[in-house]
Amino acid sequence: MAVFGMDIPTFTEQAPGALGITSGRFVEPREVATLITLLLSDVIADVTGADYLIDGGPLKAV
Repeated sequence: MAVFGMDIPTFTEQAPGALGITSGRFVEPREVATLITLLLSDVIADVTGADYLIDGGPLKAV
């Protein structure tokens, strides 16, 4: 299977740089699950109205 004319491993390696992802890699599902687990825990029960961006860094905070 090919994506944008390249095989999946090549795409996965090259796309983060081409897309400007600061971390240099795609976010993994376990990283999203970790944040969800934290948000559902009592550890930060008083946090309300916050936005959490899990994208590896292509959207830069200004």
